[in-house]
Amino acid sequence: NNILSSGEVPNLYKPDEFEEVRSVLLPDAAKAGIPDVADAMFAFLIERVRNNLHIVLCMSPVGEPFRNRLRQYPGLVNCTTIDWFSEWPREALMEVAEKYLEDVRLGEGDEALELRKNLADIFVTMHWSVGMMCKQMLAEMKRHNYVTPSSYLELVSGYKGLLEEKRKELGDAASKLRNGLSKIDETRVKVEAMSVELEVKQGEVAQTQKDCDEYLVVLVQQKQEANEQKKNVAARSEKSGEEEKRCKQLAENAQRDLDAALP
Repeated sequence: NNILSSGEVPNLYKPDEFEEVRSVLLPDAAKAGIPDVADAMFAFLIERVRNNLHIVLCMSPVGEPFRNRLRQYPGLVNCTTIDWFSEWPREALMEVAEKYLEDVRLGEGDEALELRKNLADIFVTMHWSVGMMCKQMLAEMKRHNYVTPSSYLELVSGYKGLLEEKRKELGDAASKLRNGLSKIDETRVKVEAMSVELEVKQGEVAQTQKDCDEYLVVLVQQKQEANEQKKNVAARSEKSGEEEKRCKQLAENAQRDLDAALP
């Protein structure tokens, strides 16, 4: 309100801060014949601000907030030029939507231009149809519902934000899918290599099993031969024992005969 009324914001600069501004203004102030005095230099600054600062405020006249602002800040009425903008025509809505969609990736060449035009037409139709329904609601129910250009701009901006968000979601999902497929391919290669290695190991195991079976047959045969030899040795040992007993008996008999024959 102060800027609109006088072009000045009270107590905006501290003395040391204004010294920097004054040093910048000195050449122009000297050309304009302004004395190098603090008050004169500050007045010169305010005059330059009034001449060069242009403020544009865009407000909706709907509801209490606009009336409250006018009561609180009379400079909005007394020190401004008010332009009342009526409802935007379809051509303006179309042009604004196409302008907003210029930086949105929608394809290549003529396809992108056609798609951008169709999207803009959809926005215009949505905004226009809502406005018509608001008029119908006012006529039937005596209730006001306002659809302003700001609503239209929010619609287009909301679409752009949602499109970017969904593209990011799809991009992240596609990236995860690619990573998953890459892991599957890596696993498949490893499994194939392990399968080949397993076949080799199975062949080695089969050969080892075959060698073990053959060795087991040899062991069984050798055990049978050892058992047979053990039986033979036992039989011979028994026979030798009997002969030893008989020899011992003969020796005892001979010794008795010898003892009897000696005087």
